[in-house]
Amino acid sequence: AAQRRRDVMARVSGIARGARIQEFLMPGNASCLTGEAMRRHSFIPRPLEALRSTCSSDVGWDEALRIINEGRPEIVHGYSTFLGCLFRHAATHDIAVHRPRLLIAHSDAMPPADRELIEDQFGIPVISMYVAAESGFIACECEQRTYHVDVDRVAVRVIDEECRPVPPGG
Repeated sequence: AAQRRRDVMARVSGIARGARIQEFLMPGNASCLTGEAMRRHSFIPRPLEALRSTCSSDVGWDEALRIINEGRPEIVHGYSTFLGCLFRHAATHDIAVHRPRLLIAHSDAMPPADRELIEDQFGIPVISMYVAAESGFIACECEQRTYHVDVDRVAVRVIDEECRPVPPGG
């Protein structure tokens, strides 16, 4: 189910498998609860499990930057707003940040100014993913900044500001 996302991540980061990932998630959110249930009730090979580290997004900016700098992840994954604020904090306070190969922003929209700061000043590519607690991943942005819907997993109806269906490509 995640192959499309893995393909984009591999093309952008240059890492096909086995990336060290640091996730920042809100405590008690659907991803945390689902991940916890999967770890408890399924088999995830230890080498893959050891590559992923999850932390609460309420640790504070300095602590989150310390976690990134000490863990040196190749991919950082988290809420768009959290990641934007985190890198703005680092830039404003002139804090050195380990530069992962990819930043995956999800769940809410990242302001264009935050994306520009992360990509231009820090040199970290940003890929956005459209995610909802009710269905999980819905769409993933590719390198050309186009969203690709997981059409075999979810049904999506795109509408305009007046709630009218938008034609394909709109």
